[in-house]
Amino acid sequence: MSLALEVALRFDDLEKAIGAETANVSREGLFIPMDRPKPLGTPVKVRLQNARTATAFTLEGVVVRCLPDLEDPRPLEPGQTRGIAVFLTRTTEEWARFCDALAERRADEFNAGPTVPERPKFAVD
Repeated sequence: MSLALEVALRFDDLEKAIGAETANVSREGLFIPMDRPKPLGTPVKVRLQNARTATAFTLEGVVVRCLPDLEDPRPLEPGQTRGIAVFLTRTTEEWARFCDALAERRADEFNAGPTVPERPKFAVD
């Protein structure tokens, strides 16, 4: 595959990867924020690196969605981020384990729910 776009992403640890916009990842793909999205069908090579553990993933894929849509003149809606969605065509077993750990962590955070402050206790005379 002749690659038209190479992207390097770096995170310090899993905690920071969860909070990052690039945390929109799965075994099959990921969203990469960028100012100038590439057109649909663009081959992509992504290198993700964990700075703390020196773990790195080199993945290959293809752009399957871009925001804004390059063929639609309408602006992005509020809350949308410019970038590309990449369908991964070549991954590693380490990537699959990373995605599983990320999904497990997200589930734990979701199940914990928001922190609700304890109601004040009043004495009744």
